[in-house]
Amino acid sequence: MITDNTVLNSSDGSTTRTITVNSANGGTIGQTVTNVSADQQTITTNRYLNETGTISTVDQSETVQTQTNGSVVDTVTTYNSGHALIGTIVKTVSGNGLSATTVYKNGAGVTVDTQTETLTYDVNGDGGSLLDLEDTDVINGTTTLQSSVQTQRSGNGQTKAITTVLTGALAATNVSSFSVTTNDSISISDAGGHDRDDRRHDRRLAECKRHHDDRHIG
Repeated sequence: MITDNTVLNSSDGSTTRTITVNSANGGTIGQTVTNVSADQQTITTNRYLNETGTISTVDQSETVQTQTNGSVVDTVTTYNSGHALIGTIVKTVSGNGLSATTVYKNGAGVTVDTQTETLTYDVNGDGGSLLDLEDTDVINGTTTLQSSVQTQRSGNGQTKAITTVLTGALAATNVSSFSVTTNDSISISDAGGHDRDDRRHDRRLAECKRHHDDRHIG
């Protein structure tokens, strides 16, 4: 059975929503408690998943905080069955929604992965855009693997260029860096049909993936 209860906290104007899952014998097997501030700028969620065998122990917590500049910071903290910290994920999205950064930290608080996503529109106002995806992984605290994928699109949507750059390797015998640029274009014929040149695009992406896999084998 599932119960869903929302309470208005008269002291500060916040609301607390509690969703509880009970077993057939009436015991609580899961619970989610979400508190929303009166100004809607802070949302805190505690998830009780009974990982430790004690339903009152928080197994995962999440806080979504809207900053004064309009950006949103979403922090998720997760614990294991012994209530030891597994890791923390912090995602920050800009106020205009055009950029996002996600940072993964392990139980010791060390950053092991950083991902960024940025969308930029061409300054000439033709509607073209550049999507930049960056990823940095730290392996065993010593080796850094980086990947960069940049996609340039024309304003009319008929051309697209993707540049992929991979750097770093787990073994000296593996390829330490690799880059490839692929092009995808659509031509509109007088008859109204269109042709798409994506065979070369697919071949180059396959080659890039093969090199990417090679650098992780060591």
